[in-house]
Parts: sequence; structure tokens; C-alpha cells
Amino acid sequence: VKNDDMVDAVKIITLETKPFFVNELRAITLGRKYWKNGKEYELYEVTPDDLIPKAQPKTITFNNFKATLRVPTLYEDNRYNTLLINALAPYKKKKNLSDVNFGSVTDLYQMYELIKYIESFEFNGVVYIFNNYNIQDRIKFLDNLPQVTVNEIKEYIISNVKNNEEKALACESTTTGEKITADINTLFFSSTVKKEDSVDDEDDEETED
Repeated sequence: VKNDDMVDAVKIITLETKPFFVNELRAITLGRKYWKNGKEYELYEVTPDDLIPKAQPKTITFNNFKATLRVPTLYEDNRYNTLLINALAPYKKKKNLSDVNFGSVTDLYQMYELIKYIESFEFNGVVYIFNNYNIQDRIKFLDNLPQVTVNEIKEYIISNVKNNEEKALACESTTTGEKITADINTLFFSSTVKKEDSVDDEDDEETED
């Protein structure tokens, strides 16, 4: 795959279809067998339809404002993640965990997660493109939204992205039919994982008597 092709891909693929591409990439390179806690599972088999974005923009209304939501591309997601990492830099400099306000970190993470889904807002008939404003102004805008509106944004994310993650990473036991969700970690893309490697430490401790 050429670098230019990869750049084009991240500008087209959205967070809606990302988990299906991750699943398919893993299946192409390592197959659909997946091990967890010493058990063998079969990964969900992606269909061509799964790779087609279906999420439609949604307009939410609050007071005299209207906001248009849409699912971001991988390119946009990466940009926001970079901004978030920079915003979290001061917290990483804390020498002691007791000095870190984890509530503030969680709030900051949630802010960056939500604003990436806002495409524009409208006030008195004038449309403003959200990305034309600096990140601090966007955060202030979101911070002033009523909770019911924030919940609408969260629901949009759940229905168009989170549910797809659960579907794409679903696994079924090859022997019992048990269904689980695959974990996206280093082992997910490792070609050296064996049955015994997939057992959690906690399970190992339980068997040691």
C-alpha cells in the first residue's frame, strides 16, 4: 500500500466504519481465529455492506441555536487526538498521581470526544463552520450547552459508532457458541499468540494452588 493511498484512506474512512476495517485487516493478515482466556473464538465476518458509511448528519436544536452533527473521518479524529494529547501534557508533568485532578482529565477527554462530531452551528439564520474556530472556543461552546443537548450528541455517537464497534468486534466460541467482544490491544494483531498466551494473569493466579 502506497503512503498516498493511506493518506487518502484516512480522509475517507469514518469512525462509523473504522471497526469493520480493523476487523477485516486483522482477518486478512492473521485469519479470523481469536484467542481469549485460553478459548478459541471466531471473529465476526465483515460484509461489503458493513464498509459503507450510513450515518446521516443530524440537526439538534437548543434555544435559538441549531447544531449539525456528523461522524468524523479518521483524519479528523487523529487531528483531535493530537490536540487532546497536547492539552493533557501539563498533567503528565505532575510528579505524584495525587496532584492530578482526574475529574478534569476525564472532562477534558469527553469534551474533545464530543466536539469532533459537531460540523457547524446556526444562529439567527447564519451558519458557522465549527472547525473555523480555535479549540478553546469550541470547548467553551460545548461547555455552555444544556445537558439534554449534550446527551443528544452522545446518543448520536452511540447509535452510529459505538454500536458498530460492538458488532465488528463480536466473537463466537468455536465450541460452545459463547459470544464475547474482542479486545483491541497488541495481542489482537500478533501473529505469535497461542492458546496459552491468551490467558489473563488473574486466571493464572486462580489455578495456582
